[in-house]
Formats: sequence, C-alpha cells, structure tokens
Amino acid sequence: MRNIRDTAQKTVAQLAAIGTAMGGALALAAKQGIDAADNMRDLSAAAGTTVENMSRLGYAAQKSGADLEVVKKALVKLSKEGAQDSVAALMTLKWLSYSLIQR
Repeated sequence: MRNIRDTAQKTVAQLAAIGTAMGGALALAAKQGIDAADNMRDLSAAAGTTVENMSRLGYAAQKSGADLEVVKKALVKLSKEGAQDSVAALMTLKWLSYSLIQR
C-alpha cells in the first residue's frame, strides 16, 4: 500500500511540474502576442495608417522578402513628401518598389 501511495505522490508532483511549465509557456506566448500587437500599433501610428492596413502591408512585404520597417519608412516618407510634391511621392513609390524587389 505504501508503494502505491509513493507512486501516486510522485505522479502528482510530476503533473504539478508539467502544469507549471505549461502555465509559464502560456504566459510567455501571451506576452509575445501583446508585444507584437503593441509593436504593430506603434508602427501604424508612425506611418499614419491603421493597424489593419499596416498588417496587410506587412503581409505583402513579408511575401516579397521585405519587412515592416521598410514599409513604415516608405509610408512616412510618402506622407511627408506626398503632401508637398506629387513628383516626390512618385519617387517614393519607386523607391519602395525597388526596396521590396531588392530584398
């Protein structure tokens, strides 16, 4: 009977350890998700667009081998120069296309 009790206690301890590890992993995943959403919000605010649009542009950039930072820089540049000069806006679009192709 003692052997069964010892085995049960060891099993409970092992299950508790597994539960703790899983809880830590879930907490880490939640933190990473929150950090990613916060980063997306910051990037979209800096670029002057919505989080949804930035997410779509990020997906397109990723598919073409670029990253979100390139998209953000291009959008910021486009919004600054685009308001002043349509030629500058077109040059920014060309730069963005070149930048995405080069990646």
